[in-house]
Amino acid sequence: MNPSELGRQQLKQRDGEPMFKEPWQAQVLAMADLLVQSETISKADWAEALGNEISAATAAGNPDDTENYFRAALTALEQLLISRQKVSSQELTVRLDEWEHAHLRTPHGQPVVLNHNH
Repeated sequence: MNPSELGRQQLKQRDGEPMFKEPWQAQVLAMADLLVQSETISKADWAEALGNEISAATAAGNPDDTENYFRAALTALEQLLISRQKVSSQELTVRLDEWEHAHLRTPHGQPVVLNHNH
């Protein structure tokens, strides 16, 4: 079993629930895996960034649960991409605003579609 499989198995066993409660959680780990596999970020940098974010979240009093794990993973991924100059903080802010706008205009139960021509 490789380290990423081990981590996923431990999350499932620990909480006794499905690993992903929401699609974005799976997408964060899929993006991180793709970036590591393509050597855009190193395994060591990913592990360090994720560990730092988890430590910061628990030090701030957030519970050690899967929700905060995935939030830490998202923050770590964003920070790595910014620090490696793969995306600027301005580009990230613009994309977040686009997603929020798309989410707010999407009827309940429908998939969110990001349209750059709004």
